[in-house]
This record gives sequence, structure tokens and C-alpha cells, in this order.
Amino acid sequence: MGRIREFFSSWAARIGAAIVCLIVLMAITAPVISPCDPLEMDESARLVKPNAEHIMGTDEYGRDIFSRIVYGARTSIMIGVCSVLMAAVIGVNIGLIAGYTSRIFDAISMRLMDAVIAFPATLLAVVIIAIAGTGSMSAMLAIAIVNIPAFARLTRSTILSEKNKLYVESEKAIGAGAVRILYREMLPNILSTLFVQITVSIANAILLESALSFLGLGTPPPAPSWGAMLSTGKNFILYSPTYVVFPGLVLTLLIIGLYLLGDALRDFFDPHSKERD
Repeated sequence: MGRIREFFSSWAARIGAAIVCLIVLMAITAPVISPCDPLEMDESARLVKPNAEHIMGTDEYGRDIFSRIVYGARTSIMIGVCSVLMAAVIGVNIGLIAGYTSRIFDAISMRLMDAVIAFPATLLAVVIIAIAGTGSMSAMLAIAIVNIPAFARLTRSTILSEKNKLYVESEKAIGAGAVRILYREMLPNILSTLFVQITVSIANAILLESALSFLGLGTPPPAPSWGAMLSTGKNFILYSPTYVVFPGLVLTLLIIGLYLLGDALRDFFDPHSKERD
């Protein structure tokens, strides 16, 4: 409990956690707090401005914007979290092997990671989706592939700095194998660094998913998606600016919250950080 209180003594941690928890809670309770079905159309209520019945107005098909934002949070968070966890599992294992065992594997895998990083993230994701086809699963796969190099390179660099430490030499001296040393001894020691990377990567993944949906390559309609709402809403921005403002505001708040949490985690795990003084 003391460590938790120490973490939340930072204003960044408190604000970031509050924002993220609020939006995640909104996504979890979507069926309860949504006043309407996000797919239900009402031609008589097209592009209605915010009122008592539709607190954020309606879109061009008469669908409630608040309901679509709430359900869109589910889509964005699910794709963001799942894609980053996929990337973390693959990237961390690549980094562990590259940093500790084979120099040949290290050279080949890191040059492959460099090749992936050389492409702009959105462009690479578009190429992958063009090959795999559009849809939520393709978007998740594309975002995962884009994020693998960050975890692989971070894990490799951390392992290289850890492999010559005394506790590793002690494990070698008692005959421990590479698998035990990597996964039972070294991996727990780098988890704090990985947690920071996961938090930041989720924010980037949600942004990328929104960008892909904005381009029509992410979540297919009529399923609610923040990026798709921004893409369609820009056509009505002069007549109904709230169509763009509200989904953009929620997306921005979530990204800010995740970045604040990432900064707070970095400062918390950094023994030289002034934030902990």
C-alpha cells in the first residue's frame, strides 16, 4: 500500500489514472449508460443539436452520438490493448533471445526491426491491411506488427545491460539454463521498463486505430468508431460541429491520460527522478 500511495503522490499519476479509469469505466458500462442503441437510426432526428434527449446530438442518420462514443470506446480500447499485448509478447521474446543468446539471431532480428521502423507507422499499417484486408482483426494485426520493434529493441538493450550483472553470473555458476535465467531472473527485473512502454504504446495504438478508421481501413461501418466518426463528421462540421468535437475530445483526453500515466510510471521506477524526492 505504501508503494501505491507513493505512486499516486504524483499529480500526473492522479490525473492520468482518473481520466483513464473514467473512460474505461464508460466503456465497460456502455449498455447501462447509453440512452440509445448506437446502431439505431432515426430519420426524423438527423443532425440534431445537443438537447435533453440526445446530450451530444445525433449524426446524419439520426444515431445518438453519445451512445456511439461510449461504444466506440470499447472498440478503441480493445484494439489498442490487444494489439499492444500481442506486440509485447512477440517483441519481448525476440529481444530476450537477441540480447542474451545468439549473435546471428541478434544481427538478423535487429536488422529486421530496423526495416520495420524505417516505414512510417501509418503507412506500414495501411500496407499490411491492404494485404490482409480491412476490418478490426486486420487493424489489430497491423498495429501489433508496427509496435513489435519498440518492445524488441527496448528488451534487447535492457538485457545487454543486465546480462553481466552478478545475479546472472551466480545463476550461470550453479548451472542454470538460458531459459531459467531469462524468464525467471532477468525478465522480472525489466518489467518496470516494459510497463512504461506498454502504457505509451497503448496510447499510440489507439491513435493509429483511429487514424485507420478515419481512412476507412479500421473498424467497418456501421460499428461505432471514434476515427470513423471524425471522418464522417468533418463533412458536417459547419452545420453540426459537435459531431466532430465530442469524439475528438474523448480521444484526446484518453491519449493525454495514458501519456500522463506513462510519465508517472517512468518517474516512479527511475531512482534518480526528482519527482520522487
